[in-house]
Amino acid sequence: MKRVSVFLFAALAAITSNAQQYPFLDTGLSFEKRVDDLVSRMTVEEKAAQLLYTAPAIPRLGIPEYNWWNEALHGVAR
Repeated sequence: MKRVSVFLFAALAAITSNAQQYPFLDTGLSFEKRVDDLVSRMTVEEKAAQLLYTAPAIPRLGIPEYNWWNEALHGVAR
C-alpha cells in the first residue's frame, strides 16, 4: 500500500509540474506574451481546427474543447 501511495504522489506531482511549465498559463505575464507563447506551440493543423465553431481539445497543451454555438444568421449566441 505504501508503494502505491508513493507512486500516486509522484505521478500527481509530475502532472502538476508539467501543467505549470507553459508560460501561456502564467497569468503574471502580459496577454501578448501568453498568446505568442501559445500560438508558437500549436501546429498549423491545431490552429486551423480552432477556426471552426466546434474547436477540438488540444490535450498536449491542456486546451479543452469548446463549442462556440453559432447560428450564422444571428452571430454568436453565447
